[in-house]
Amino acid sequence: MKKCLIVVNTHKDESQNLGRMIQSYLAGKSIESSVFCFDGFSTENPFTGFDFVITLGGDGTVLFAARGCVKNKIPVFPVNLGEFGFIASIQKNEWQKELDLFLAGKSEVDERNMLNAALVSTRQSEPFSGIGLNDVVICAKTAARTIMFTVSYNDVPLGTFKADGIIISTATGSTAYSASAGGPIIDP
Repeated sequence: MKKCLIVVNTHKDESQNLGRMIQSYLAGKSIESSVFCFDGFSTENPFTGFDFVITLGGDGTVLFAARGCVKNKIPVFPVNLGEFGFIASIQKNEWQKELDLFLAGKSEVDERNMLNAALVSTRQSEPFSGIGLNDVVICAKTAARTIMFTVSYNDVPLGTFKADGIIISTATGSTAYSASAGGPIIDP
């Protein structure tokens, strides 16, 4: 691995300092690195051309990176600077030891399923599509309203539903919004 992108969450004070430390550490190992500042919302895809990505933030930073890395099968090394760290599981005081194991090919790399969803509406000429590591949520614009939608999976119809929304979750996302709405928790 010769080229790394470090995604720093600009809402986490320590992420930029830690990003500089990691950049210096990687330079000592002859690994080129660049920094991408992530403010929580980005439509950019800065991941092309990198061998691996290090995220410095919380689970939301990992979710952003996963969407951009999946097509090129770029591994994400998630350092937790957030509150929970369900997905960003490497603690900030363990990054160097864990990164050495990762670079030596001695760490366990989890592969996770992701969702690729498309919303086709009679009111829109172009369908909306997106990819997610956690879940896809489709809901009415306002509370106390219902919508009618037809759901299919791989072109197999699952049914037509009238509700205020629907959550389609991966096993990774089953502990998040889906669980708070009463969905089952699934082991990845």
